[in-house]
Amino acid sequence: MKFFAIALAFFAIGFSYTPAHGTISSIVNVTDAPYCTSPGSGHDQDCINSAISYIRSIGGGTVYFPCAVFTTNAPIVIGDTTHVSSNIKLRGSGKCTVIKGSGNFNTVVEHAPNATSSATFDYYGNSVSDLTFDESEKAGGYTLDLSNVAQLSLANLYVNFPWCGPHINDFNNVIIENVVIYNATGSGRGSGCQAFLVSGGGTGDPYGRSDVITFKDFVISGDSGDRTNSHHGLIIDGFVATVSGSKIYLTSVDGVGLWFRNSVGASQGPEFATLYGVEADFPYANGILVQQGSVLHFTDLAINGSLTASNIYLANGVSRVSLQGGFSSNAALGGIDSFATQVSISNMDIFCNSTPAGGGVAGAWSGLSLESSTRVATVTGNKIGCPHDPSWQKYGVQVNSGADQYVITSNALENNSLGGISGASGTASKIIANNAQ
Repeated sequence: MKFFAIALAFFAIGFSYTPAHGTISSIVNVTDAPYCTSPGSGHDQDCINSAISYIRSIGGGTVYFPCAVFTTNAPIVIGDTTHVSSNIKLRGSGKCTVIKGSGNFNTVVEHAPNATSSATFDYYGNSVSDLTFDESEKAGGYTLDLSNVAQLSLANLYVNFPWCGPHINDFNNVIIENVVIYNATGSGRGSGCQAFLVSGGGTGDPYGRSDVITFKDFVISGDSGDRTNSHHGLIIDGFVATVSGSKIYLTSVDGVGLWFRNSVGASQGPEFATLYGVEADFPYANGILVQQGSVLHFTDLAINGSLTASNIYLANGVSRVSLQGGFSSNAALGGIDSFATQVSISNMDIFCNSTPAGGGVAGAWSGLSLESSTRVATVTGNKIGCPHDPSWQKYGVQVNSGADQYVITSNALENNSLGGISGASGTASKIIANNAQ
């Protein structure tokens, strides 16, 4: 018993001790004095930032937000370019903890000093979790604007009516889990913005790059009645490597659902991505648009009902891309339109595109189009047609002039208005065999 009492006393002392660098006991309730004792002042960022400053001064810890509505008119600052701001965690109590902004500003900001090399990230181990952001009264700005960070976690977040949603730039090792962004709409709100932006590098940041980001159970929801093609979904922009994700759901996005691009002038475009279970329903533009990328793999896609474009568009800036499993259906234009240099499409159901019901013209577009810049393409084991109305899709597979080195085998290409395959003659190196037409 004596030894048990000593051990118990030591255990109690261990958990009450707080050294200079934060421990499990470094938790500040933001509604305790001297902080936000009366939330809803309209400038609650002042008392929240005071709590963050204290946590920063002791080397890290948690700023806890109980159930309340916190109103802000300027940024909540995790870290700036003059303070070391690692191991800081902002944690709420779920949907009942609301941060409501009013005005034109970034709601939560973390800007570390710019990296001096491609391997340098300045702030480590920060997280934002279990919070709701009500952006309905914002007139501009990002929900989160986080730059030069590593080991970052965003979890269990709800963002309503974003102007521009979260932006993460120049990072390493980021996890995005159970994040829901809804009422991401156009009509002048956030025109040209996006619900979630991931970027790396750029002309003003020659050493910048981003590496390793994971999305899990991620949702973006627009408004089916507010469609102006001005507020996009998830964008991967610039020098971003190693993007992975599972169960990404994009519905009624007012623009492109998932967009890979390099609009920032980075030295390299998006490099490597593996995404499983991307679902995009009724986007205004493409469900998936890949303008630039090196090696991209998509598995078990569910892309349905683009109102104005092809469901999936792969531009000639794409080196290698594979689409395996799932379906592409009911687009106004084609199911898949590919200019990618090297593309593999297998085990997909590509059906009832070029749909009049969705604003298209029956017989104008094919299920799958391989365009002129295609050099190595494999199309195997797909079902491409429209049993519901064979007049909709023009061809199952349309190979356009200039495409070369393609293999089209073991596909079911029935129920298309003009036939299973078009453009398969000529001097191109090709193998076409065992297709049902």
